[in-house]
Amino acid sequence: FEQALRGGAAWQLLQAVPALVDRHLAEGRLERARDVLRRVMAHAGSARDIAAVVVKVAELGLARELPQALRWLEAETGADAPAFAHLYRALSARGGVERERAARAAAAAFAQLGYRLFEAWACELAGDLAAARERYAASGATHDVRRLAGAPHAEGEPREGRLTPREAQVAELAASGLSNRAIGEQLSLSDRTVEHHLGVVFGKLGLRSRVELAARRGSER
Repeated sequence: FEQALRGGAAWQLLQAVPALVDRHLAEGRLERARDVLRRVMAHAGSARDIAAVVVKVAELGLARELPQALRWLEAETGADAPAFAHLYRALSARGGVERERAARAAAAAFAQLGYRLFEAWACELAGDLAAARERYAASGATHDVRRLAGAPHAEGEPREGRLTPREAQVAELAASGLSNRAIGEQLSLSDRTVEHHLGVVFGKLGLRSRVELAARRGSER
């Protein structure tokens, strides 16, 4: 990551950043994952060739902190830029209707591009879990197929841990779309404490983001 950040090609960032972010999330280190994106955004000058990395700004809840991310996507003229911009809006949407509208637009755009994994993700955000499972399966993403189907993890994959009552409260509020600050105000917790609880929740449930948490909670109802 350090080498790619200091002057590597865009493809190196595309390989290093998502892998590093996902590793930190899997270990419950949400703030470290966010720091990776902050550093990338500080060094990059546009979304050119790294749009898939830029959308993680919204996925990890940094849209308000790093507003240039969406501006970069909107300014790009590449064929896939509109699709990533729609996905970004879906990930950062405050309401369900807004999220669904942007996610469906992203799914349609990714379908035209042939980006099956991103199309599947957008379908999941839109609440169309059947379509998401179908597209994950077509892409060979068996972990995501099992995740959406609620099936047990394969041998060697992390199993769910049981959430404490406080973790369950934080998870439920985060899944409903509340920010860390709003959750903290409702539960009388600091932002950092909320962030810590969310990191533990992600690690126990084998999730990577609030979006996946919301999709999981939606499928359980």
